[in-house]
Amino acid sequence: MPPVFHLLLVAADPVLLDGLDEWLRTSAQAPCTRVRCDHAAAAASLLGREEFDLVLFALDPAETAGADALARLAAAAPATPVLALSARDDESLALQALRAGAQDVLVLERLNAETIGRICRYAIERARAKAQSETSEQFLRAAVDTLSAHVAILDSRGRIVTVNRAWQAFAAANGMPADMTFAGVDYFSACTGASGEDAPTAAAAAAGLRAVIAGERDLFEMDYPCHGPNEQRWFHLRVTPFAEPAPRRVVVAHENITDRRLAEAAQRRSEGLFEKIFTMAPLGLWLADTRGRILRGNPEGLRIWGLTPDTRLDQPGLFRARRLPGGEPVGPADWAIVRSVRQGVTVRDELLEVEAADRTKRYILNYTAPLEDEDGRILGGVIANLDITRRVAAQQQAENALEHIRLILDTSPNCLFIKDRDGRYVLVNRAMATLFGTTVDTLVGSSDSELAAGGHWTAAGDDRPGADSDIRSFVAPGGSRRWFRCFTAPISWPGREECTLTIAVDITEAREARENLRASEEQKRVILDSLDSQVVMLDHGLRVVWANRTAREQVRPDGEPLHCYELITEFRSGPGPGPCADCPAIAAFRTGRSAQVTRKNAAGRTMSLSANPIVDEQGQVANVVVITTDITERLSLERQLRQAQKMESLGTLAGGIAHDFNNILAALLGYADLARLRLRDQPQVAEYLEQVASAGERATDLVRQILTFSRRQDADLQPLQVPLVVKEALKLLRSTLPATVTLKTSISTTVEPVLADPTQVHQIVMNLCVNASHAMEPDGGELFVRIDQLTPDEGFFREHPELSPGPHLRLVVSDTGCGMTPEVMAAIFEPYFTTKGHREGTGLGLAVVHGIVKQYRGEIVVESEPGRGSTFAIYLPVVPRRESPHERGIDRQLGGRGEHILLVDDEPILCKFYQQFLKSQGYRITTCTDPVLALALFEEDPAAFDLVLSDVTMPGMTGDKMGQRMLARRPELPVLLMTGYTKIITGEQARALGFRGLLAKPVPQNDLLATLRRVLTTPAEVEP
Repeated sequence: MPPVFHLLLVAADPVLLDGLDEWLRTSAQAPCTRVRCDHAAAAASLLGREEFDLVLFALDPAETAGADALARLAAAAPATPVLALSARDDESLALQALRAGAQDVLVLERLNAETIGRICRYAIERARAKAQSETSEQFLRAAVDTLSAHVAILDSRGRIVTVNRAWQAFAAANGMPADMTFAGVDYFSACTGASGEDAPTAAAAAAGLRAVIAGERDLFEMDYPCHGPNEQRWFHLRVTPFAEPAPRRVVVAHENITDRRLAEAAQRRSEGLFEKIFTMAPLGLWLADTRGRILRGNPEGLRIWGLTPDTRLDQPGLFRARRLPGGEPVGPADWAIVRSVRQGVTVRDELLEVEAADRTKRYILNYTAPLEDEDGRILGGVIANLDITRRVAAQQQAENALEHIRLILDTSPNCLFIKDRDGRYVLVNRAMATLFGTTVDTLVGSSDSELAAGGHWTAAGDDRPGADSDIRSFVAPGGSRRWFRCFTAPISWPGREECTLTIAVDITEAREARENLRASEEQKRVILDSLDSQVVMLDHGLRVVWANRTAREQVRPDGEPLHCYELITEFRSGPGPGPCADCPAIAAFRTGRSAQVTRKNAAGRTMSLSANPIVDEQGQVANVVVITTDITERLSLERQLRQAQKMESLGTLAGGIAHDFNNILAALLGYADLARLRLRDQPQVAEYLEQVASAGERATDLVRQILTFSRRQDADLQPLQVPLVVKEALKLLRSTLPATVTLKTSISTTVEPVLADPTQVHQIVMNLCVNASHAMEPDGGELFVRIDQLTPDEGFFREHPELSPGPHLRLVVSDTGCGMTPEVMAAIFEPYFTTKGHREGTGLGLAVVHGIVKQYRGEIVVESEPGRGSTFAIYLPVVPRRESPHERGIDRQLGGRGEHILLVDDEPILCKFYQQFLKSQGYRITTCTDPVLALALFEEDPAAFDLVLSDVTMPGMTGDKMGQRMLARRPELPVLLMTGYTKIITGEQARALGFRGLLAKPVPQNDLLATLRRVLTTPAEVEP
């Protein structure tokens, strides 16, 4: 069915209007609807409100105001064609009408119904073709100007007809006028004018251009360099002909492909979103009318939608697509181009899934915009389609690859994460999620501040110079801390900018091990620096590579490396510098085993040099550590230890002898006293018994001396003014000294007291002075005795560790006699050692002195040289002065009052003696020589005894064990212990166990009676 046109008839003559209306109604050439108007102003207003396909305008000046009215009418609807009607064939009037905007001027007398219909149809079709051509030209100009390529249109002779904006901008950037149009410029002359390296390229371009113009080829393309003075550039030349017969015009496009050349590697990695550069434009371009109907599409657009150039674009349902991500189908009224042409809006980045006519599914980004004229009136619309099918596929592949990467990363024990520039996690592995105590999904998209509840990172810098990493610690909510070495690098990530990849390696255990090693090394350094020995480490050249504090004090201030033989110069064997002949360090380097030598230095001190090899991983000696130690004091202490061990052995022997001997002496002295009491009327016999008692007392003193030097006898120690005792002893000594010996003294009376026994101090002075007198025989000499008080230095106390630091009383006895050799000095304190002749000495004097001094926690120092006399210096710790304790008086009524005493002793003779003696003093006595039987006797009737007197050392059961069992049955029972000698129990221990005392055999009778009386009459809780 032919189209129906919409016409506006404008004439002031109603008859003319009727005629025109009738012609058009009956014309078969132009079916139409008609609107009549008798005034030009009204017609212009109507054209502004309604769209017409054609206007018929009568030119009669008397009726329509002539050409001026026609001009106003044409201006009201510039796109609507106007045919002017004239009643006469007036050329002047026709020219005025054409200038005013008429498409043609018709003479009424030449018209009829057939001709006017045909003329109207032709006018309408011609106007429509012109409008379409203008729209296409505008579209093409806009499309070409949007291209980044430099585009020019050449005529058949190679002259430039027009260029796009990119061409003009490039020319202006290269020194040409910015407003230059280039119209008429000979393109071939620019090619032939090239020189140098550009000449072959220009010639090839000219040849290809001529081939296209001549019709020999339909397309010419080439890439060529076009380097500027400051940069390198490449262009792609593309020559295509216009679709017109010869002579042909061509389109020349120069596209800057520098970025493409540089980005080809990146495009290959992303697998490229485009297969090739679009033929004329990188986009699918479409032209639409004001109703959104597609009028035309370029080759790329046809390809995207699976169409061919001869496909009719107005077919319903030809374009089918779904809008993503929802997937809803796009209806005829839902296309973005419809909104653009109706509302004047621009639509960007609309994602569509295209169902192409060739049954191919493609994905595009759709862009639409209205096309407007200079007045802003919408003439149509333009559509651009960007084919992203490959990009979507690549994205899907990237997502699949990302999933594989994530699976691989989750197997790594190291924490791995990617952050964007906003500090949010883009990718994390499972180790990272475990560190935060959460899931991977929780971490992704979060920042550290949002994850603070699960822990936080703190920077700690780096401990390695020039490190390509940094140290960070992760602090958990409980305060526990783990340390990581973090390696960070920039990384690209789909859809993100400026991302960073971090790999955090857990170094907590290594750091703790290093800290422990550092602390251990520091401890070792402190330990080595605290040694008085010199410790140095040597290399193979015997150079000192490390030294402790003691050794560093000997290092030269200039810091130059020392050799060991420069540092330790006291033992150099040769006259000049160089290693010692028997250097232990050389031996250690050579054999790989430790070596040691001992020498005396110039000061007479004994030094030990030991060398110990340090072996590397290959088993080779890398270094040797040499330790130089002064062992003089150690050797002295070793000698003292051997001496003490000898005395200890002798003391053990003496203790065993003293126990039995004291039991014998107790019986001997006891019976002697009983005999004297019975024989008072026989003076001669009493004198004999007196001598027996005297001999027994001397034997008692001898046992006491044996126990003293063996340190088995506890002396009665009390604060003693030593000067008084020494002066008393010297008075007795003066009368016994030979006339050839001069006694000199220097005794200070201001010294503080010492804890000592006066008898033992008297014995010390007598033994030392007598020995000194003997050493000066027969020529005599000078005997000097001095007493003073001093506080020795630290070195003295280190040499004599048994002394406690502090003030000491010093008793010095020196002589000018014969002196002693070192061998004699080493043995003088051994029991029975003597340099005197047979029967001139017992060898116990100095041994007793040594035992007493050690008992007082003192020290005896001897200095002597043959021919230069000897000096004995005794050091005793002093105590503050204090008053003597008040001594309780003893009741003179010492006899018994019928109390019953159980006496236990394994010596029958002592049991018999004590039974007779105590019975004579008023006590009832039951004796027993077996402690087991005594305990059984007691347990039969615990209340039968008032007191138990028992020996300590007995076979079967000791006295203290027996007494404890008795006290367990009867705690208030007084129990006294006696011993000739025992190391089982001391007096303090006995009192701590509940016993009332420990008596030493032989016990004087008066002392025994006084002790029994005191124990029986004084409760245990008030005893001192």
